[in-house]
Amino acid sequence: MQKIPPKTSDGNYASKKVSHDSNDKGSKLTSSFRVDEPGFKYPLLERVRDRIDTVDVQDAAIITTYAFTQIAISLPVIMIPVIAADPFGPGVINTMNTATFVGSIVSISTFGAGCGKIVNGFVCKAIGGRQSGIIYMLGLAFFSLLLSTTYSIHGYAIAGMEFCASMMWTAMSVLMAERYEKNAVKFTSAIMSLSLASTTGTLIAKTFGGVLLSQFHWRQVCLLSACAGVLGSALLYLTMEAGDVQVKSTDKSIDVSTRKEVKKDRPSVGSIKSSFTNVLGNKMFFAVAFAHFTSFIIRSSDKVLGSFIVDATDLPRYLAGSLTTSMTLGFILGLVTGKKVVDLETLNEKKSFIFRRYIAASLSAIGLAILANEAVGNYLGQFWLATAITLVSGLLATSVGFQFYQLPIKYSSTFGRDKAVFISWCDGFGFFLLSPFWSSVSGLVANYGLQGWTFSWLIVAAFIAIGGTIMTRNLQTVMRLDK
Repeated sequence: MQKIPPKTSDGNYASKKVSHDSNDKGSKLTSSFRVDEPGFKYPLLERVRDRIDTVDVQDAAIITTYAFTQIAISLPVIMIPVIAADPFGPGVINTMNTATFVGSIVSISTFGAGCGKIVNGFVCKAIGGRQSGIIYMLGLAFFSLLLSTTYSIHGYAIAGMEFCASMMWTAMSVLMAERYEKNAVKFTSAIMSLSLASTTGTLIAKTFGGVLLSQFHWRQVCLLSACAGVLGSALLYLTMEAGDVQVKSTDKSIDVSTRKEVKKDRPSVGSIKSSFTNVLGNKMFFAVAFAHFTSFIIRSSDKVLGSFIVDATDLPRYLAGSLTTSMTLGFILGLVTGKKVVDLETLNEKKSFIFRRYIAASLSAIGLAILANEAVGNYLGQFWLATAITLVSGLLATSVGFQFYQLPIKYSSTFGRDKAVFISWCDGFGFFLLSPFWSSVSGLVANYGLQGWTFSWLIVAAFIAIGGTIMTRNLQTVMRLDK
């Protein structure tokens, strides 16, 4: 027997039909099937709405600004092989001269970045992350414009871009540290977000940059770097309040004392000397910095990977630059899979996990050395050789992604108010060693051709093994783990 629906207050029977009383100004559409009743929710939409509600504007601004930085600094990476063949620029089309040109570009640019890291730590400590970010993003835009117009000083223009970009990781990390230093979980998540922003920005630049290079002149594509610099500067200026790092009021684990930005040190001789003593006097600094340098070799190798692909496969230059995207994707995958180490219980498990990743990186570099062999290239053919190089280089990046981004930042909290100086000097140490390293690589390739690439990748494999051993042995101190 069908149940008769109950009467409503106006004497009518309730119905599943939608009713609307036009005479009642306050009336609304009503139905017995309401979306907020059990069984009629939209979980996906609710999750999206909740996610939007919890987004912190300043966090989003910091992360987006760093993504803009990576877009601006990554575009020259895919343009280097094209610039080398520009008849109105260097015009060095043959393999030997191209290797020399690319080696000089990478050497000069890494030296510029190294100088920036040494100087910029003090600048960030003196004027803060917000002001540093605003000024240096505008500087990045200026040198991008210089690169798009120069006919002779490409290396110095890119070095200027690297100098300005070298500030941004330090500045953005300091801003995040001041917001979440009292909350280890949120701080780790914030650094992970910055790291993903880095690789995402690089991925965007390489993916769309390669397409644009096939349609436009490289000087026109370079203007996008200038636009990214201006947008990043404007974003920080509009969202971050001067002298105040806003911490979300809902975050109960943040101490009230962290709501205000740490008082800036004036750039005096005393403060600089104190930083020197605090950072360089730490016995672990040079060990961590050298191990970080070996990971830095992989992070910067995408600048030469495009030229390696051209030399090994004879692919078009704009396409070879786009294939370096595999390293960007590899760093993203390495970040996502590497955070598993945090959930491991014992120190030995953590050490084993990290060391296996270093071994995988070393074996990947050996794989690239094998693929540089002319006999292997002739056997595989152009297509499969390019595919193999792309996959192996991606695995190489995956194996060091977590260590490169997370371990130095973890250890930086040891240095208190000098953490910006430590982060900068740790990166600067790597950049200064990278300059002669890639210069030597270009010499090997210029003198021995493809065989020079084989020697180079074997040297990379050896450095990774040494750095991995050092970092693994000191993992407890670096990650600040309890005994």
